[in-house]
Amino acid sequence: FEFRTAVEFAKQHIYDGDVYQLVLSICFSGESSLSPFDVYRAGIMDSSTYFVAPDFTPQRLRANASGATSEPVAVNIGSLQVELCVDVDGDNQCDSWLSAPTATQAAGGQVIGMRITVFGRTGREVFGWVEPTSTFQTAAGAAIADINVANLDRTHKWRRIEVAAALRNYLF
Repeated sequence: FEFRTAVEFAKQHIYDGDVYQLVLSICFSGESSLSPFDVYRAGIMDSSTYFVAPDFTPQRLRANASGATSEPVAVNIGSLQVELCVDVDGDNQCDSWLSAPTATQAAGGQVIGMRITVFGRTGREVFGWVEPTSTFQTAAGAAIADINVANLDRTHKWRRIEVAAALRNYLF
C-alpha cells in the first residue's frame, strides 16, 4: 500500500512539472552471511557509470567481476548542442535561443525552454552520396556554430535530431 501511494505522489509531481524522473524503492532487509561489501559489490557488477572523456566523447564505465572497462555510449555523433529559450518581454513566448549562455545573458528574462540538437551520421560511407550543406544550417540558413562543414566527411548520411521542451520552475 505504501509503495502505491508513493507512485501516485511521484506521478503528480511529474505531471506538475516539478521533476521529470523519480526512482522509487522499497526497503529490503534480511539475514545474510555475506559481508556488507560483498553485498554492495554484487549489486554493482552490472551497473554503469557515465562520464565524458577528455576527447569529449560520452563514455560508459562498466564494472564486472574482472574490473572495469569504458566504452562509447554513442558513436558517429558529430555534434551535441543545448540551447536555452529566454522570454524577455514576459509574454511566455520564446524571444531568443541562447547557446552556452552566461547568467548575465539569461538575467534579462525568464528561461522557459530548452532545445537539444544531435547531429549523427551513418557508420559507413554511402556510395555516391554527398550530404547537403543545408543539413548543417539552422532553419534561418545560418551555419551551426560548432560544425565546420569543410572538415566533415559528407560521404556519410547525416541526420539532425532536435527536441525542444518547455521548462517549469527553472532557476538559472
